[in-house]
Amino acid sequence: MIPSAPTVSWARSAWNDNIEDMKHLTTILFVFLSVVELSAKTKTISYNPEAGEYGIGTLSLPDVPYGKEEAVLIIHGGGWAAMDRAAFAGVAEYFTDCLGMAAFNIEYTLAGPSGSGKEPWPACGNDCVKAAEWMFSKAFARKAGFSPKRIWICGGSAGGHLALWTGLNLPSEKVAGIISISGIADPLPDYEVHTNRYNVLFGGHAPTAEELESMSIMNLVRSDGPRILLTHESEDTVVPIESARHFLSAYRDAGNEIVFYEYSRSIYDGLTGHCIWIPGSKPHRLIPQLESEIEKFVKRCK
Repeated sequence: MIPSAPTVSWARSAWNDNIEDMKHLTTILFVFLSVVELSAKTKTISYNPEAGEYGIGTLSLPDVPYGKEEAVLIIHGGGWAAMDRAAFAGVAEYFTDCLGMAAFNIEYTLAGPSGSGKEPWPACGNDCVKAAEWMFSKAFARKAGFSPKRIWICGGSAGGHLALWTGLNLPSEKVAGIISISGIADPLPDYEVHTNRYNVLFGGHAPTAEELESMSIMNLVRSDGPRILLTHESEDTVVPIESARHFLSAYRDAGNEIVFYEYSRSIYDGLTGHCIWIPGSKPHRLIPQLESEIEKFVKRCK
């Protein structure tokens, strides 16, 4: 029987609806597969179960390794007491996508009074060293697919202090290079200007001279130290540049190789504070001049 016109019209409508449903399903499947591929490259991993939420990090793997398989530990800033790894996600992305390194972007125990969910110094420093040591473990090799012989360490502001602290507490042969972006290298010039952040670092009280000495990078300077890159804006309003200059002199005087990149905020409109981020970038990306200096340093240290 030949169907009547209304039946034919209904059949065509149903067919068209099915096609649209299939298109919709295909779109959902494509998005799902894209997410699966992304999640395969990015993994949240615990490097220190005892630290709970602070003992984790995001491991990001590159599509194509840069030369040979390499890894970098990423340490966020925040005056030791604030922020999280999301603040440095763009830095991790740069190392992964542009330099072809596996990037381990970590949390660490934030500073504050004991019993508040935070801990005074040296908890944050200990966490960062544990994260670095974990990167040489079999557990890291299983997650990353390779075992690095050396690692890079990169941090900014208070994270720059922690990057220097971590790298200089490791055997030099384990460190490919340390990168401190506007970091607190010598704490004394910074302490004179920003006393309160040190009160927080030591659990809510003004630190003694001995306590300040206990977290000073200056005490870790030795003659066989790893290569270091310091970057700092000349009028930084968050960490005074004297902090970097003092450490630079001490490290060079000890016979070590250190690169210092000093620059002016006038090179990029809209820079404030540390003057390191491209204004409006999400996640934060370092200004091109800093990314270029990091790439030159990495190539120099190979």
